[in-house]
Amino acid sequence: MRGAPGPEARWGGLALDQVAAPVAVARLSPRPGLRVRLTGLLTPRCVAVTVITAFLAVLTVVIVLGATAVPLPTLNLLLRPYLVVMPAIVGLIWCRRRPESRTGPLLIGVGWLAAGGVLQLTRVPALAQLGIAFDASLAVLQTYLVVTFPVGRLRSRAEKGAMGAMLLAVGVSLALMPFNPIVRPIDYLSACGDACPANPFYLGPLGVIGGGTMVRDWVVCVMGILVTVPVVLVYVDRWRHGNRRQRAAILPLVCTSLLLFPARALHQTIGLAEGMPPDAFSDATWLLVAARIIFPLGFLLALLSAEFLASRAATDLMGRLATDRDRSRWASTIAETLDDPSLQVGFWDPGQAAYLQADGAPLTRPQSGERAWLEVSADAPDPTRPAGRPLAAIAGDPSLTDDPELLGAVAAATRVAAETGELMEDLRASRARLVDAADQERQRLGRDLHDSAQQRLVAMRVRLALARDRMGPEAADTGIAELERELDAALDELRSVAQGLYPVHLERDGLAVALRSVTRSWPLPISVTEGCSGRFPAAWESAAYFVCLEALQNVVKHAGPEASVKVAIEHDEGRMRFTVTDTGCGFDPDRTPDGAGLQNMRDRMAAIGGRLAVSSAPGAGTTITGTTDA
Repeated sequence: MRGAPGPEARWGGLALDQVAAPVAVARLSPRPGLRVRLTGLLTPRCVAVTVITAFLAVLTVVIVLGATAVPLPTLNLLLRPYLVVMPAIVGLIWCRRRPESRTGPLLIGVGWLAAGGVLQLTRVPALAQLGIAFDASLAVLQTYLVVTFPVGRLRSRAEKGAMGAMLLAVGVSLALMPFNPIVRPIDYLSACGDACPANPFYLGPLGVIGGGTMVRDWVVCVMGILVTVPVVLVYVDRWRHGNRRQRAAILPLVCTSLLLFPARALHQTIGLAEGMPPDAFSDATWLLVAARIIFPLGFLLALLSAEFLASRAATDLMGRLATDRDRSRWASTIAETLDDPSLQVGFWDPGQAAYLQADGAPLTRPQSGERAWLEVSADAPDPTRPAGRPLAAIAGDPSLTDDPELLGAVAAATRVAAETGELMEDLRASRARLVDAADQERQRLGRDLHDSAQQRLVAMRVRLALARDRMGPEAADTGIAELERELDAALDELRSVAQGLYPVHLERDGLAVALRSVTRSWPLPISVTEGCSGRFPAAWESAAYFVCLEALQNVVKHAGPEASVKVAIEHDEGRMRFTVTDTGCGFDPDRTPDGAGLQNMRDRMAAIGGRLAVSSAPGAGTTITGTTDA
């Protein structure tokens, strides 16, 4: 049964219930226009984020310009504002595109924490210490962003383990700070060399180890490596156990943002290793700079990749729908596109007020977090159906909720499939009504001819016979005998016309008998075989009769005088299947346009939900096959 929707968050035409909830519900609605999008970018929250980000970016420039003993001053001046602005821009885009995900706000937080890390350049002890705290928090947030991508929530044990390792590394590093006599920044861009300020919170040497600066540096190095390993293992596990869709979602981050962690560990290791050439540390520094630059771009690339893949999936689904409008295969089509064998699709049945699958089983909304749930509704008014009516529902792997762009593409294609199915059902019903009305009219005309004109002619024939008997031998000279012969011929023609309108044998004896009766006197040898017993529905028999009759007439006209014809009628798993095969001259179907007769045959079969196939080749005869739906 259709579940009642919960609170909705809208994104680009797709309304999703809370994606992190155990069950995700999606409804399709019109994609907003330009005005709506501009309005979304000018919300008070968006404006506030923009103003704060701009202020922090300007503040970083001011701090860099006012600081003394700044390492790589040009790089600091260019990179610091970038590290504030770019994550915030990407975060705003994420908030706009995926408002249900925490990734957008977290990216904005990365930019703001990067601004706080610039305080290490002030060389003011308290502010420098605060800057180190901001840098440590930035590392934690970056780790959280990567391991929880794309929803921004910890879900697996591996993700929680990676975050635990990061928190442990930061905790140990901060715990050693009171034992360092100087405030020594962690960030290489804030290195102070011989100008490091004294630590205002210095507690003295760390026991027998003495000063804690070198100890802290080695701990940071070791912990950086220990953090990198579980983060990388998270993505190795996702890659190994994910399907094609899930791998495509994380690939942009694997190639970009994930590189920050091994680059940071490599830089820290080279910086502490003895005997390393100076160029090695310089190369590691620039590698880390590059990793920090591309870190926010990886999330933007992931979003663009998701939209591209969604667009390609929509094109693929629409293309398949155009070539195969059978809704019973729609679930397998979507499952193949999404690489989700467990996916189920149900179309709304107003009679049962439920979503029904292809096999007739109801598709119910799951009650646990084991399945994602997507409902598709009509969003365009219809003269006969109200807008917003339920069309279909999809149940699939929970990871589908991580990709709303793909869900939007699937919802759009499913809506088209459902509405196309409705239109096809309407067309089929309309054709059936027209054919049924035509058959009823044929039967009425046949009865009228039999009950009126034919009876009158029979009565006239009887009167002529009586008149000839009364006149005796003189009747031959009056031409009565000639009138009797002409009247008999008129009766035969009238019976033939009435039989052609709607054969009595078809209604009384069935399809095979009716075809044998009508073709008994035809000039070609025609055999009719019936590989089944019992009768088919009247509509099937009527359509098959007139299709076979049209095909037989075409054989007489075009197959040649030496041709013979075989008509076979049989059951086929609950369906009726018939073939009309001739040994005539044949033709090339690709070069011969359909005539009115063949089109009428196709329309007849389509009216009962059947199909007509024509197979022929020059010199090889022709086979016409008709099949009804079960």
